Amino acid sequence: YRKCADTVNFALKDAKLATMTALSSTARESYTRSYPLLLKLHSIREIEDASEVLCHSKREQNSISKLDTGDKSGVLLFSDYANSGCANGWDWDGRLKMTTPDDSNRIINVRLALSRLAASAEVEGKLWLTVGKRARKQGLLHFAGSALAQAEAAIARVREISFESNEDVATMGIYAVNRNDIVIQHAKLKHLSGDSSTALRMIERKDLAVHEILESSNLKDAVRLTMKEQGHTHSPKLSEGDMESFGKMVLLSTNWIVSGGLKGGAEIMDRYLLALRVCPRWEKAHFSFGRYLDSLLEARVAALGEKLQQDKGLDDESMRLWVLKRDRGCHRYLLDAMKEYGEALKIGDKHLHFILPRLLTIFFDFTSIQTDYESSPLHDRSENVDSNRDMNKSYAISLAKSQRDAHLIMSELIKTIPAQSYYTALPQLISRVVHPHPDTAGIVKAILKRVLAKFPEQAMWGLAWLKHSQNEVRADIGADIFKGAQKQLQKTENTKMLNLLVACHGLFKFIIDLAK
Repeated sequence: YRKCADTVNFALKDAKLATMTALSSTARESYTRSYPLLLKLHSIREIEDASEVLCHSKREQNSISKLDTGDKSGVLLFSDYANSGCANGWDWDGRLKMTTPDDSNRIINVRLALSRLAASAEVEGKLWLTVGKRARKQGLLHFAGSALAQAEAAIARVREISFESNEDVATMGIYAVNRNDIVIQHAKLKHLSGDSSTALRMIERKDLAVHEILESSNLKDAVRLTMKEQGHTHSPKLSEGDMESFGKMVLLSTNWIVSGGLKGGAEIMDRYLLALRVCPRWEKAHFSFGRYLDSLLEARVAALGEKLQQDKGLDDESMRLWVLKRDRGCHRYLLDAMKEYGEALKIGDKHLHFILPRLLTIFFDFTSIQTDYESSPLHDRSENVDSNRDMNKSYAISLAKSQRDAHLIMSELIKTIPAQSYYTALPQLISRVVHPHPDTAGIVKAILKRVLAKFPEQAMWGLAWLKHSQNEVRADIGADIFKGAQKQLQKTENTKMLNLLVACHGLFKFIIDLAK
């Protein structure tokens, strides 16, 4: 192409004028009709940004790179801007996340054209990979396969270019990471189509020596050797992207193995621990491990409870209560699941609407179990009384210790989980303010105080009925939550929100009187 900046600027000006003219009329009608035109403006802006790089000569690009990075030796490429690898990056990924899935393809098509003009095989490959991911999630498996084939061809060109320009070290890492991402997406397509065995073989061509990798003193070397054996890397050094790809493969194959019931026990636990060790700050890994531990808890309760139902004739609720009171294995699974769920919520909120309600449910249910076993109906009257008493005391001590551990976990999560996450579970928290265990009730109050102090304009309406409840105990708790939030706002000198919480009491009374 001619790299004529004046021609591009004139064309962009005409395109903006035509789009804005149409937008001025549709904006009066609805946002839905205006949205496609906003996407056009979005794409025009991206073309304008890209033209500043594409229309410059290499000498001019070198001068730009000095301004952006201060590095006189390096020249910024099109991919550096697209991937936000410099100060003036375009943040293409961030912009795409804010676009609806149905309309994002228009933006991706423009970016594909720009990447081809720039002869950037790396950017083109990543864009095709994005198209393939989105098509797979929408159930368009055939289209996803075609997009992944395009991505594979583009990434292969990265390797060819590296060999021709003798830049193996600089580009082989990029090739390996993107190649592994494509392999993962192909495997997911196979799994969705029902061919789970082929999907697993694509990711793990040989059985992983999980225990040996975990025991290795040098994790990176162990992972590099493993990936080399699996055919997923040929680089002498392992990058962070390689480690992330390996973690994804281990977690993905482990989830498939669990869902298919192919393995179990200690090996599955080790596989999850390996994924967490390779990617310790990965929300999905903590979520998947927590969900697996949760399933082990439920399976153990069901297995032990089935025998109880046959021997004692208990109903489901009594059976579950009896098992959770006495079984230390259930306590261990429950506490470990709480820890993993909590770690996932600390890192991100992608699985928030599953994790937080489940975390609070198992916590509330477990701490509501009473430790009094003296009146247990499950013992035969003919059994030795002293033996039963000693056994019950042992169970009570174990349960009390596990409940203390659960309270310690939740006490630490009060401040480490973002307040906006707790806000999504406000009704569930309010429903448990009068909990039989005083420590649990105290944790619930502390969470509600934090949420009210953080989002007083929103949370005060949900807590208003609690403060003005006809039940005196609930009303006192509501008043205490409002006072605690006011103290926190006073410490942070947020006078505006403090005055709001003070004035809202009169507003609530007025609304109640008006309703009467």
